[in-house]
Amino acid sequence: MPSLSEAASKIPSATIPSGAHSYRREPAAHEASLTNTIPQFRSTPIPWWLWWNILSFDAPVVACVWALLLLRSNGRAAPAAEILALAVTVWVIYTADRLLDGFATGGTSLLQARHSFAAKHRFVFGSLIFVAGTALARLSAQSLEGATVRAGLTLGAIVVLYLVTIHAGPARFSSLLPKEIAVGMIFAAGTSVPLWLRPVGFSFRSLAVSAMFGVLCSLNCLSIECWERARHDRARHQPPTLWIAWANSHLTHIALTLMIAAFISTCLSTRRDPVALPLLAISLGAFLILLLNQQRKSLSPEALRVFADAALVLPALLALALLHA
Repeated sequence: MPSLSEAASKIPSATIPSGAHSYRREPAAHEASLTNTIPQFRSTPIPWWLWWNILSFDAPVVACVWALLLLRSNGRAAPAAEILALAVTVWVIYTADRLLDGFATGGTSLLQARHSFAAKHRFVFGSLIFVAGTALARLSAQSLEGATVRAGLTLGAIVVLYLVTIHAGPARFSSLLPKEIAVGMIFAAGTSVPLWLRPVGFSFRSLAVSAMFGVLCSLNCLSIECWERARHDRARHQPPTLWIAWANSHLTHIALTLMIAAFISTCLSTRRDPVALPLLAISLGAFLILLLNQQRKSLSPEALRVFADAALVLPALLALALLHA
């Protein structure tokens, strides 16, 4: 689908009579200022398969599926109220982060489709965040145990601190703790909270699985950042950090190392070991991201992002199916 500028370039210029006086009108200073400060948003149609990412449904789906896998593989029940609270919390966090990205960026070259859509409909998303936050507070007060609420508030405080630091803190913070690593580890910790709150749910083995899942989530974020940066115009405006530049040339090695480590850990576990299936899902997820990285030049950035999220969901769904087989 050609952009508006490309389409406009193909429209023939109007013919001006030879006797007419013509001149090229330069934009006034205030008009140029408005052009530079008002964000421009994509007007091309959004394909149906991209909507779950545009509406920030991808992260809640990943969190809920993995929370169910961690609970079921350990023989624990999965209360609907806790899973629902996890889904709403993740959606609010991710949507708020995209809104902040949209406010901080003033041009289309620095915005992806998901950020552009959130910024364009910021009033709607802001209202939905308020409604979801109110519903979450009521759900927490009526249906969640005190320990669950306290754990959620603690993790929520960490997330708020992270958002403030990323969006309003010094730029050098990102070099000390890359955003991709921070997001992956926080996401994995939040997904593991429903398991850790259960009796004997928190152990060294469960912590190790959560850490490896955090590496997988960080790999997901890191891969998407590298893929999109290589294919979009913002690479010309924002040179990559040393971390991103290094990771971009080592994505294959990172994914391969995680895949082998998780697979070996799976082989060392017994069939009834509660960590066996989650480890197998982590290994498969790393393998799928490895394949996507090999095909990065033949797929669009939007397709790569959707497939990268699917690489986290599908292995967990397969592990759940094997668990109930």
